[in-house]
Amino acid sequence: MVFDISDPRGTVAQRGFFLTAGRVADKFKLGQLGKQGGALAVVSQVDGVSIPTEHLNKDGSAWTSWSWTPPQAVLQTFSLADPSAPTALGRLNLVTNESLFGTRFSGDRAYVVTFRRVDPLWIVDLSDLVHPTVKGELQIPGYSTYLQPLADDTRLLALGVDGSRTTVQLFDVADAAKPSLLSKVFLGEGWSWSEGNADEKAFQVFADAGLALVPWQGQRSGAEAGRWFQGMQLIDLDLRAGTLKARGVIDHAMQARRATLLGDRIVSVSGQDLLTVEATDRDHPKTVAELPLSTQVDRVFVVGDRLITLRDGSTVAGQITLASATAPESRCATPACRAIRWSAENTSQSSGQSAGISPIRSTSRPGSRISPAAAWLMSIRSNPASSPASIGCTSTPCPASSSAAAAAVSTNSPSAITTTSSAAV
Repeated sequence: MVFDISDPRGTVAQRGFFLTAGRVADKFKLGQLGKQGGALAVVSQVDGVSIPTEHLNKDGSAWTSWSWTPPQAVLQTFSLADPSAPTALGRLNLVTNESLFGTRFSGDRAYVVTFRRVDPLWIVDLSDLVHPTVKGELQIPGYSTYLQPLADDTRLLALGVDGSRTTVQLFDVADAAKPSLLSKVFLGEGWSWSEGNADEKAFQVFADAGLALVPWQGQRSGAEAGRWFQGMQLIDLDLRAGTLKARGVIDHAMQARRATLLGDRIVSVSGQDLLTVEATDRDHPKTVAELPLSTQVDRVFVVGDRLITLRDGSTVAGQITLASATAPESRCATPACRAIRWSAENTSQSSGQSAGISPIRSTSRPGSRISPAAAWLMSIRSNPASSPASIGCTSTPCPASSSAAAAAVSTNSPSAITTTSSAAV
């Protein structure tokens, strides 16, 4: 549909509409073209369909055959000279039997990524709106979800996936007929994922500073290969030389969401904290300040003068936090007390039915089990050895002591927690 938003009083009026060949997945699939935006280009996905055909045998019995019409990626152009009656100008069937991913319009070009087994990067010439044509094509492994033209359309930066890992790639598109891959960076080892693949706001590029910031989580590479990581990746971006280089990372206790440059510092945000980072040495960024943010809490237990909060792992990483009931914002400062997290890797550990555990009160669904985290919380009153005081939280902030906390609260997946307590709020 076409809407008129020119009224300074804010009135919005529908003017006209037009039909596209398929689904328009996001805002990057639309591009205004021509003088004063008088034309519109649209890239859509035409889904594949199975078409039935009925047949009749000589004996009168019927049977059905099916034919498959494969999916297509289609680019169309429309004139908006009369917004009340948009008219179709041209159509280009880019490719058949491919899925549509990253798309970006810039000037009289459209950059389109489709994927089946390899990632074709298409460059479409839109200088003739009636006859859009493919100017160049480059096939590389994986697919790109987000594209950003840079350096006056001579470079194209892409975030995407190759195999099971997140990638950042830089292309030379100065000659639209001969695009080429200049540089590629893999994030992590084995498996990694970035929110930027689903939301472009998570991927930030600062071309003047020669820096890209990418949040990701997955398995680390290098000296810490295989260890879990969640945080922000710094990547050097040299448009003149056409190179990308992975530098250091900013670790977060939860999945990193956004980051930006603020003066000579990087500000990085997760669902739990905001970090100010000094990154003069990009290989070794240093956190210089931390601001705790509000976060998800699913259970609250008050035990004496201690406040114990528990977050299950249904949407974000599970966590147990210990604090003073009179100053809940003053969480323990030591790694042992501040935040104790679990993962599904510990499923072989105790189910919480070990000796010495006396539940305060619990309810369970038939067939469910109580996780060690819940069992430990329920046993605090009856088992002093498991109390906050016994793992170093005898004052606020906690003293720099007690590495026993991690052992005391090593748990399996929190998804089985079905505990309620008379002390719970």
